Amino acid sequence: MKRLLLAPLLIAFSSPSLADYYTNEIDSMTDKRVINVVLYSTETDKIALQVTCNGGNVYAGLRTDSVLDSRNVTVRWDNEKPIEYFWNKSSDLTYFYMGFSGFTGRKQANRYVKEFREHSSMLVRFRTYMDGTKTVRFDLEKMHPRLDRAESEGCYF
Repeated sequence: MKRLLLAPLLIAFSSPSLADYYTNEIDSMTDKRVINVVLYSTETDKIALQVTCNGGNVYAGLRTDSVLDSRNVTVRWDNEKPIEYFWNKSSDLTYFYMGFSGFTGRKQANRYVKEFREHSSMLVRFRTYMDGTKTVRFDLEKMHPRLDRAESEGCYF
């Protein structure tokens, strides 16, 4: 009986789609270091918070599994009052950018990374075409050590 229960448990914990991840690689086309920190929401492995350092650029975003309806996003940091943000969407409409390209975008992305580090949870509400309003939670405490590691390996927040 124990063997029957152990096999599905091992599969669930070893599945790469269920785990947050960290990568640090050299882009073979540009020879620049690319560091990715990804944290999945506590509800689903189809929505993820992502911080990417690509050379000297920093990007922060929210990857979804649905086509986004609006650019308005409501965020609640820990137990504070909700704040409404206006985030840019990717061309395929499945990714929110917290900031955009260039110096100003990097400053905005760094501002979000600072928020990730200062809080233990993040509740996000957004709208999609198919599902309507979605609300997901992120356990930011899981992201803290990964952001520290990224910084120690050359990511400048």
